[in-house]
Amino acid sequence: TFDLGVGVLDGGWTRTLENGRVRLGGRLQMVTLDGERFQEGYGLVGSYDRSLDRNWMLSLSGSATALRFDNDAGRDVDQFLGSATLVRPAGQFVHTFTLYAAFETAQSARGDFNGRDFAGLLYGLTYDMGVAQPFLRLGAQQAEFDDTHPVFGRVRDDTTLTAAAGLQWTIAEDFLVTGQANYTDVDSNLPVFEFDRALFELGLRRNF
Repeated sequence: TFDLGVGVLDGGWTRTLENGRVRLGGRLQMVTLDGERFQEGYGLVGSYDRSLDRNWMLSLSGSATALRFDNDAGRDVDQFLGSATLVRPAGQFVHTFTLYAAFETAQSARGDFNGRDFAGLLYGLTYDMGVAQPFLRLGAQQAEFDDTHPVFGRVRDDTTLTAAAGLQWTIAEDFLVTGQANYTDVDSNLPVFEFDRALFELGLRRNF
């Protein structure tokens, strides 16, 4: 058993253009494990959104993030990620397609096996019922690590499949309740890293 805590601070600047918008921002994140500092993340992010013909929307984004682990510098990495998303409304349905790719470089030579390249695709479907929006999300990701694992003597290679289904419900002006079920299946050539996980979430959000 373990106790995770996550704190996130986001900020940014947005400029509206004739056919879209540009956003530049930063992100700070701290993760605690059993009440002790475990990981910090410092990142810059940029995105460009544009309206296309026939109601299509295009979003391009990129980020650079430094991930630092307390008392374990061998796991420190710098991550560079890029993605492209197409959004297509079709009546009450909204389809979302995303492709992304990234690489993480280890900051210590003894931690080269923690560096990796990964890429994936995501599909989302939302149905707008007015005060409620049920949704479905599917994803697949392939990750290849940079060096031989020092314990298992092989270069790690993972495949991750994800699925989520849920409902977002407007209970009052500016207040949303979200419930969802998530399933993750990770296959690896190093079986110790394989797992299946079911996660159920319930949240309350206020927009202002």
